[in-house]
Amino acid sequence: MRYSAQRESIQHGTFGFPLGYYPVDRWHPRYHMMLHWHPELEIIRVRQGTLRLELDGRAITVHAGDTVVVDGGVCHTGLPAGEDCQYTCLVFDMSSFLSRNPIAARTGQPLLRPGCHIHPCMPRELNDLDGLLEGLYRAMDNRAPGYELFVQGALYQLFAIILRERLYTEEPDAVTRSAGRLVPLKNALEYMEEHYAGAISLDDLARAAGMSRKYFCTYFRSMTGKTPVDYLNDYRITLACELLLTDDRPVTAVAMDCGFNDVSYFSRRFRRTTGITPLQYRKQQA
Repeated sequence: MRYSAQRESIQHGTFGFPLGYYPVDRWHPRYHMMLHWHPELEIIRVRQGTLRLELDGRAITVHAGDTVVVDGGVCHTGLPAGEDCQYTCLVFDMSSFLSRNPIAARTGQPLLRPGCHIHPCMPRELNDLDGLLEGLYRAMDNRAPGYELFVQGALYQLFAIILRERLYTEEPDAVTRSAGRLVPLKNALEYMEEHYAGAISLDDLARAAGMSRKYFCTYFRSMTGKTPVDYLNDYRITLACELLLTDDRPVTAVAMDCGFNDVSYFSRRFRRTTGITPLQYRKQQA
């Protein structure tokens, strides 16, 4: 799963079962979830430890057993507290999923209206909801015969509970304001995703965001907590982690592919981010 991508454009799941399922633990290259967004709905369930999330700049801390719903289009990032955190992400297109069933398309219409967003934190006190979610993720873990039917049924039940308990709000004006505030950030992140392998200057990013260089740096840090350069390098290191696990080429080739022309700097930056060298990372993860 390309968590660090500004807008994920990959196919989640398969054509016949388009639900992406991504268990994440401390060995996963995306353990620290970089800022990203995608048009699909994402359901994150913490299986162990604590996860600190930011959704469009709003901070949320969740613990084992908690479930968070991330609306499509929401910029989000996640930072595990410690190394014992485990969480699982389920990603799918809610609109397509509901429209496949005539009854679901009709009854789920309130959730598809512009300006409607599902409450991010699912209440644990609803026993039927918590048990339903745990069963859904257990089915995805085990993949027993017929699990696809169970998962689809569980998702229909989930949306039924959201409607029944009115776990959503309709604020079209607030959504429009929030989306407008995030457009420059999304444009800058998209530029990084498309050009990370080459040279990227602050002027390039500022132009992509439609801002002056000085204002862009202030804006970007206020939105992400990082300078544009630090964010870009962290993004490149995350991509390098994936390549080290999926590509047996030398570290030098991985560094070049990820936009680092100086291998010594790449190694220093990699160690500063992960605590180990690229070769140690490849060996340890393997």
